[in-house]
Amino acid sequence: MLNTKVMDQVSDLMIQALSEESISMAEPLTDVEIKLLDAIIEQTIDEGQLDEEISLVSGPRELIASIDQKTLDSSGEIQARKTLRRFYELFINLTAEPETRVLN
Repeated sequence: MLNTKVMDQVSDLMIQALSEESISMAEPLTDVEIKLLDAIIEQTIDEGQLDEEISLVSGPRELIASIDQKTLDSSGEIQARKTLRRFYELFINLTAEPETRVLN
């Protein structure tokens, strides 16, 4: 029962974060932030936490490749950078450690 509830909440979060309204309000991701996002994605794939084919990974990687290869016009690139901002925020929220650590 808990797994279904958690999955519903994650689905709702993804729908809200990646809605057109949310993306239009986002700040475009900078080149440095794009490199950071790419490195985080690669690290989670290398550590086996995520499968390389899931859309949470493949979608941003395709957008990053489009920006790197300069295949988008300026408005398309801005839209891609805004979308990557929301992917980045969603990705961080979904992969954050749920437990609190106590430092001595």
